[in-house]
Amino acid sequence: MARIVVFGLGPMRFEQSTRLFALALRTWHFASCLARAGHEVLLFSIRGHAYEGWPSDKKTLVERDGVTVWSISEHLCHERPDWIRRRIARFEPDCVVGVNRDPASMAVNFIGRLPFWADVNGDPMAEAQAKARTLGHDDNIAEWHRKFLPVLLRADHFSTCSRAQRLALIGQLGLVGRLTGGNDGTELVTAVPNSIDDEELELYGRIRRKQRKPGDPFVLLSSGGFNTWIDPVVMFDAIERSMKRCPTLSFVSTGGGIPGHHVDAYAQFQELVRKSRHRKRFELAGWVQTTELFGYYEAANAALLVDRFTYEGVLGARTRMLDWLAAGLPIVCTRLSEISEDLERRGIALSAEPGDPRALSDAIVELVEDPAGAERRGRRGRRHAETTLRAAAQLEPLMAWAKAPARAPDGERRAGLDSLPAPAYEVKKHVVLFRDEARSHGLPVALKKTGQFASRRVKHGLQRAFDGFGFTEEPVHLEQGQVAVAHPIEPPTRSRFEWRKLVSKLKQPPVVAAVVCVRGD
Repeated sequence: MARIVVFGLGPMRFEQSTRLFALALRTWHFASCLARAGHEVLLFSIRGHAYEGWPSDKKTLVERDGVTVWSISEHLCHERPDWIRRRIARFEPDCVVGVNRDPASMAVNFIGRLPFWADVNGDPMAEAQAKARTLGHDDNIAEWHRKFLPVLLRADHFSTCSRAQRLALIGQLGLVGRLTGGNDGTELVTAVPNSIDDEELELYGRIRRKQRKPGDPFVLLSSGGFNTWIDPVVMFDAIERSMKRCPTLSFVSTGGGIPGHHVDAYAQFQELVRKSRHRKRFELAGWVQTTELFGYYEAANAALLVDRFTYEGVLGARTRMLDWLAAGLPIVCTRLSEISEDLERRGIALSAEPGDPRALSDAIVELVEDPAGAERRGRRGRRHAETTLRAAAQLEPLMAWAKAPARAPDGERRAGLDSLPAPAYEVKKHVVLFRDEARSHGLPVALKKTGQFASRRVKHGLQRAFDGFGFTEEPVHLEQGQVAVAHPIEPPTRSRFEWRKLVSKLKQPPVVAAVVCVRGD
C-alpha cells in the first residue's frame, strides 16, 4: 500500500460549516476512498478566508475514517510553505493527488519528483469565461490560466468530471506540448464523474415520504450556490409560471450568493422574488448548516436547477444533483451538462433547453399533477445513485493508479512548439519532409516532388504580386441553379440550441455544401 498526500479544498462535510461545496465533497471522496483501499492518506484541506472568514494562520488536525486531515488556511500555502514541507517530509509519501484546480496548482510547489495525479473538476478556462461575463471584463482570465498552466505541465495523470471535459483537456495538453512521441499510446486523462459516498447514501436513505395525491401541497427545492452559470431570470420566470398554474406549489432554496466569488445572481433572484405577487410562496433560507439539509430534502417533492448556456456547463458537472438523487427527488433541469442529459435519458429528470422558462414550467407542472410519475422518477434516481454513482465505483481509475503510482512515460518533457522562429521552422519542416520522402520512395521521387513544390510556390507568389497590382481573377461562371454570394457570409451568432430548434421546424432539411482543400499528392 502507498503513502499518499492529498491536496484539496475544505470545509469537509463533517466540519461545522454553512457551506457544502462540490469541490470539498470531491476532495473527501478521493481521500476517504484511498484510505478505505488500505493506503495511508495525509490530507491538506485548504480553507479560503473569503468563504467563512478563516484566520490567515489557522490550522486544525483531526483523524477521520483513516485519513489524517490538516485543515489549513490558504495563506499558509503561500506564506508558510516550510510548515507544509516539513509535514510532507515526515510522512514520506509515495505520490501526491491534487483534487481540483487550485489545490493541484499549489501541490506542484511541494511534490518534487513524486508521481502526481491532478484532478481538474470542470474546465478552468470555461469557468474563467463565465466569471468574466459577471465581472464585465476579462482581467481574471490570465490569472486562471496562470494557475492552470503548472498543472498541465507537471501532472503525470489527470482526471476530469465528464467525458466532454476529458477531450477538452487532451486538447489543452496538446497545446502546451505534452502530447509527445514518448507518451504516445499512454492514457493520460481519465473521466471520473462526481460521485456520492456510502455515508451520504445511508443518510438520505432514511427519508420516508408520504404518498402525494393530486391537489396535495408540492414543495420545489433549489440548493447550493447561485454560481456564475445560474440563470436567475429564467429560473424565477419558470417558477412564477408554475405557481400561476398550480396553487399548491411553493418554492424553497438553501444556499445563495458565494462571497468572494459571485453574489450578483442571488441578489437578482431575491429582487425578483420581492416583487412577485406570489412572494409569500417563496422561502429563501440562505446558507444553512449542513446538518439542516436533511430536513429540507425530506420536505421537498422535487428539485430544480437552471443553467444558462456556457461552455462551463457543456464541459462541467452539477454535483448538487447527486444529493437530490440520493434523497429520491425527481429533478427538473436545463439540458446542458453531461449529467443532465444522462438523467433525462434514464427517465429521472425532466429537461428543457437553456433559456426556455415555458418548457421548464411545463416540466414542473407535470410533476405536480402526476404524483405517481414523480415518485417513479425519484425511485429511479435513488437506484441510479446506489448502483452507478457510488464513489467506490467512480474512483476505480484512481484506485488502480494508486496501487502502482508512476511518472508519465515522457515525464515533464514537452515538444518545443515555439522553439524556432517561423522562417527557421519552415526550413526545418521541409528538410524533414524531404528526408522522409527520400527514405520512403527514393531520392529521385523526393527531388521531383521538391521541384514541383518549389515551382508551385513561385507561381502562387507571382499571382499574389499581380493581385497586389490590382489584377482581378477570371470571372466565375455559375451553373444553372447556383447562387453567387456578393458579400462575406456572417458567422452564426445563435447557440447550437437555437439552431437545433430552427432546423427542427423546417419542412425540408437544409442543403449544405462543403469545400475540402487537400494536398496535391
